[in-house]
Amino acid sequence: MDFLTLALIIILILLFLGALFEAPWVPTRKKDYERIAEMASLKPGMLFYDLGSGTGEMLFYLSRRYDINCVGIEISPILYLYSKIKSFFYKKVKILYGNFYRHDLSKANVIYIFLMPKNFDKLKKEIIKK
Repeated sequence: MDFLTLALIIILILLFLGALFEAPWVPTRKKDYERIAEMASLKPGMLFYDLGSGTGEMLFYLSRRYDINCVGIEISPILYLYSKIKSFFYKKVKILYGNFYRHDLSKANVIYIFLMPKNFDKLKKEIIKK
């Protein structure tokens, strides 16, 4: 196995690390951003969390469009690095690395979750408990 093949395999594993935690990366469709904002009743200054934020595209869009503060939490190192670098150009977007079960969500006005149903039920219990 040559170096290029090994590097590609490692990158693919890191990219799809979320799938190992039962949360494969499936990005929210851009055409749904406005519907999500409407359902969340976003207002300037609100704090919006995206659990499993991937590339953070929705966070960047919503922070600009609605003047809100956004926090994304991502477990895939590649997606995290991509969105973290991009966040340097957005004052109101913060990207955190790791498992969102280990982060404090108590300050959020809105928590956006696009997960498998089994994971959603577990997370809902965690949020209600806190």
